Amino acid sequence: MHLRVLALVALALPFACDKPQPQPLPDPTGGGGGGGGGDPTAASGADGTPVDDGGGETPTPAGGARARAVPGDHPLFGRFEGAGLPNACKADGECFAAGCGGELCSAERGAATTCEVLEVQLPRDAACGCIEGDCAWWSPTGQTLPLPGGHDVPQPNSGQGPKEQLVTCGDKQCKPGQECVGYYGIAGPRGPKFESCEWRCDRKQACPSGTKCTTIADGPGAVCR
Repeated sequence: MHLRVLALVALALPFACDKPQPQPLPDPTGGGGGGGGGDPTAASGADGTPVDDGGGETPTPAGGARARAVPGDHPLFGRFEGAGLPNACKADGECFAAGCGGELCSAERGAATTCEVLEVQLPRDAACGCIEGDCAWWSPTGQTLPLPGGHDVPQPNSGQGPKEQLVTCGDKQCKPGQECVGYYGIAGPRGPKFESCEWRCDRKQACPSGTKCTTIADGPGAVCR
């Protein structure tokens, strides 16, 4: 009897081993050891590359990298840069080229100017944009507005001058100290061009006796009449 019991026990031993314990499934959130679980897409894209979390604004390119086309000490700075007009800006879209010939850069859309023909022209690549918080003309190639041709010639301020300063305007000879001023009429550059002998007073020159500084918007601008 004892031998039979021992035989049965011997036969049952191979089946009495512990069952294998189930292995834990992988954490679907990818937060393995250390307990640092979380969504991996929160810090990277589908290809594993980092992505912006949108926590900050895109930095604006430094305006100082742009070269101003009209230096601050240029005698026509106010004429091209809208002196006295709103000029504050944060982006190029807030700056507008306006004026009779599109020569004025400011933050005021549709700003008006007189229609005289200016002595100098902006560089061909000049653009009206935002530079260091101000609307201003700038040139990608670093070109600047040239000085007026007569900048070194004494400006008329008394109605008197040597004979060699007399100029001819069309079929007329101007009086001492006058200039031949070209300008467009009410139609602007799309219309005809006119010329007349004038004493300019757009740079605060004194007018000859018997005249006063008058601005003719659809004519020669600020002149003594």
